[in-house]
Amino acid sequence: MKKIKIIVFLFLFLITTKANAEELELKYNLRPMTDNYSVIDGSVQNELDFFLYEDEVIYFNGSKVDIKDKYFSIDISSIEGTANLEFTNNNNEKVTFAYYIYRGNGLIEHRVSDLLAYPIFTDTIGEIQIIYTAEDIENKVLIMELMSRLPEQFKIGTERIILIPYRHLENKNIAGIAYMGEAKLYNLSRLSEKNKKIVLYHEMAHLWANKLIEYKLLDYSYSKYEGFAKKDKQYVSNYTKKYLIEKQSYSEDFAESIAQYIYNPKLFKKKYPSRGCYIEMLFFITGIKYEIGGMI
Repeated sequence: MKKIKIIVFLFLFLITTKANAEELELKYNLRPMTDNYSVIDGSVQNELDFFLYEDEVIYFNGSKVDIKDKYFSIDISSIEGTANLEFTNNNNEKVTFAYYIYRGNGLIEHRVSDLLAYPIFTDTIGEIQIIYTAEDIENKVLIMELMSRLPEQFKIGTERIILIPYRHLENKNIAGIAYMGEAKLYNLSRLSEKNKKIVLYHEMAHLWANKLIEYKLLDYSYSKYEGFAKKDKQYVSNYTKKYLIEKQSYSEDFAESIAQYIYNPKLFKKKYPSRGCYIEMLFFITGIKYEIGGMI
């Protein structure tokens, strides 16, 4: 019965994707070259670039966008703080991309260069770099062990993982940040082994999702996933509930669901059966075994 349900979901998914391929909805057709929800240094970047898979007329703030060879740029030189960029087309379809743009000292963020007070080490697992200090040697061993057990298809979006030995300067509760192929994990030593695993899977899920969006298996608004998530009639965590209310985005719910599924698939599917079906459908399409949590 389980296999039949998955096949039905897969069939419907592929039929919808095929229909979109003939005339892509705006949410699938328009791709930002800077990941949605990225933090942008406005002192060095004054434009955001976008790409269209298929030619169509696009509007931004009511004005027609000048598109050349399927690319166009939006001026952000006068924007600071949270920016919600909404685009429309002639079919009245809408898609919104959100960014945080800081200028001057508007954001305190860690870079690898900030770790120069520590001896910095680099290991690799496959093509993925693990950057760490002596403070995180034990955590590095755990991270590499966990990653060695993850399917290669799940790691396609991850280029490097940086272990920061102290807490995030702006928000002490932040355990990880992921964008542009990079996951930063903050002060893992304060977390239990379970939560270390969840944080790793969560941030890698964000990077994996970016690849799924690139391959048009997800859209930036997570609309298909949203439909499945709502059927479960409960939130995955208080954090994802707060994020949904404040940002109206299912990106965090998606990443947290993937993380919890990998950690304990049987328990996750019992609590969130609809999300579980959607995740298994994505895993099937991308060649990932369902019970990958059983290998951890």
